[in-house]
Amino acid sequence: MWHFEIAGFRLLAIMANMTTDFRHSDTRHPSTVGEYAFCAPDSVEGTDRDFELSVTDDRTCKWEDMQGRMAARVDQMIVIKEIIGDPSAKKEVEREKGAFTFESKIGEDAYRLIVEKESLTTRGIEITEEMCAILDNALAPYFWKDVNPYLATPLTRIRSSV
Repeated sequence: MWHFEIAGFRLLAIMANMTTDFRHSDTRHPSTVGEYAFCAPDSVEGTDRDFELSVTDDRTCKWEDMQGRMAARVDQMIVIKEIIGDPSAKKEVEREKGAFTFESKIGEDAYRLIVEKESLTTRGIEITEEMCAILDNALAPYFWKDVNPYLATPLTRIRSSV
């Protein structure tokens, strides 16, 4: 049994030959080390609004607001037009992605959790709700500081009375 603890959250995993090697690439083109569907744990919206994350080995996190993008989309057929080769549709989809994708650096602890999640899933180990909650809580501070203020429709944060 392997235990990983960050900010009071404990991640448990049973793994064979688990690596804890978190070296970063020295290349100018960072590689994707993991992807994740993030839900702000302390938002009124809860799991009704999620963000597709892509994390690179330089700890850059791209947060794509897919739901915001779909809600703002004027032409619901744009993706089909892009698939059939319409160049103006391709440009519009790229413009949409840019307008609804935000970048931020995440801390080493959140980065390590993403890497470990990828390690688990590549070994066929199911990610539990508890593990997702740990990841969501580790990523939440970056979301509230670096992403939510710039959303067209920001999420509402639940304020703790503690």
